[in-house]
Amino acid sequence: MKLYLFLLTLASAACLHAADDAAIIDGPHYAFLIAAPKGWKLTTTRLMPAAFYPVGGSIEKSPVIMYVRPGDKQQLGIASIADLNQVSSAAP
Repeated sequence: MKLYLFLLTLASAACLHAADDAAIIDGPHYAFLIAAPKGWKLTTTRLMPAAFYPVGGSIEKSPVIMYVRPGDKQQLGIASIADLNQVSSAAP
């Protein structure tokens, strides 16, 4: 029992530490955790559930950002990588 409590405490501390650098993205039929790569900062916006920009800057002034845009493959009509690339090229 003591080992269980110790592991639970350790896991909780790890989650609290990662809270600024990770996000859980969920929706119908999916849920996943994504973390900021080293040297990048995580933020969220109204249109993007997770967006990343280089540390030391801001999302508004960064020359580059990475973002997550989940979607349903059936609703988007995606059956191949080529289809996915067509949807990706129309991204905001």
